[in-house]
Amino acid sequence: MKRTKVAIVLAAIVAASAPAVAHAQGPSDQAIAEARSHYSRGMELYNEGDYRLALIEFQRANDLAPSAKVLYNIGEVYYQLNEYAQAYRTLTRYLDMVGSDISPQKRADVEHELQTLRTRTATITIKLNVPEADVSVDDFSFGKTKNGTELLVDAGRRKITIARAGLITETRTLTLAGTDQAEVAVVLKAPPPPPQVAPAPEPSYTWVGWAATGVLAAGAVTTGILTLNAQSKLEADRTGYVPTSEQDGRDRLQSREDTVRTYGIVTDVLIGATLVTAGVALYFTLTGNSPSKSRANAGPGSLRVTF
Repeated sequence: MKRTKVAIVLAAIVAASAPAVAHAQGPSDQAIAEARSHYSRGMELYNEGDYRLALIEFQRANDLAPSAKVLYNIGEVYYQLNEYAQAYRTLTRYLDMVGSDISPQKRADVEHELQTLRTRTATITIKLNVPEADVSVDDFSFGKTKNGTELLVDAGRRKITIARAGLITETRTLTLAGTDQAEVAVVLKAPPPPPQVAPAPEPSYTWVGWAATGVLAAGAVTTGILTLNAQSKLEADRTGYVPTSEQDGRDRLQSREDTVRTYGIVTDVLIGATLVTAGVALYFTLTGNSPSKSRANAGPGSLRVTF
């Protein structure tokens, strides 16, 4: 019954609405012509029952050439779409816009519609810990909303989203009956700081020093044994080897002596390196320092000791 009644009212004001658009103050002739076109298309869509597209056409016409009667049509389309809060806001704007330029009967009809719409809407009061935030209810954005603002919304199950740049977005879900008055209190908080990544443990070089000491010591023992074997062979050749010639004897002994000398030098070097490495490893073991820490702790001009 409501939809049929509104269709009759809209049809009755087609002739009145179009001239109202045409005589609107401010818009250019081209804007007025476009507004008429959108308005006519909106009427066709409305009569066909395509309220969503009709709403878009009426809104475009009103943007181009604002008209109280087109605004009334927009409110009635919202009513047909069951968007009661939007219908209430739009029809209230319509009454404010027409002022006294409306018949008593027409005003009474609109006020009666507003009373019906009010029973299908609810009021929520936004309580914030910040001066303002962006508030949206379902898919409708109220934009920047101050603390303590009252918002008219459709009755039913509503999803309220409250956001502010730099703070964590909060969401509330309410089930509201007609004429309910509810309060939505949120505390918007800053996001937690990113987790602190523990620095990688300082690598310990002590074990490296002792491992190098062991390797060098093993090498010194090995070359020492080889030196002793070469020395034994040299002594054996000196006492028991029978050369085929005098030159052969000299060459053989020279070769043995060179081998002993080479192994001896290598052994001495490895022993020295083993002692130095062992000293460094022992130092860091006793002090608990590492080369990297020593470099980090040394300030400008500090004396640095390198082993």
